[in-house]
Amino acid sequence: PVVKNPYFHLLYPLMRYWAEAWGATDKLLWGSDWTGAQPKASVETLLNLNVLLKEQGFPEVPQKLLDDIVHENWKKVYPRLAKEP
Repeated sequence: PVVKNPYFHLLYPLMRYWAEAWGATDKLLWGSDWTGAQPKASVETLLNLNVLLKEQGFPEVPQKLLDDIVHENWKKVYPRLAKEP
């Protein structure tokens, strides 16, 4: 499923500007509290963001950065939870 966000064209440039301007792409985390979509659809959309960006004429985001937002960056915030048993 594709999440259609009417404000996506505003969200992406701001998110990318803040992260790159502050050198903080490693501080971006995915969160499930956004009411615009179900968590599964939200994660799928984020991981496939470059498809949407291409349609809008925006530059692509490195896939590693997108993967880290979903799978890795949270470990820096919650290191105790990130420890594997």
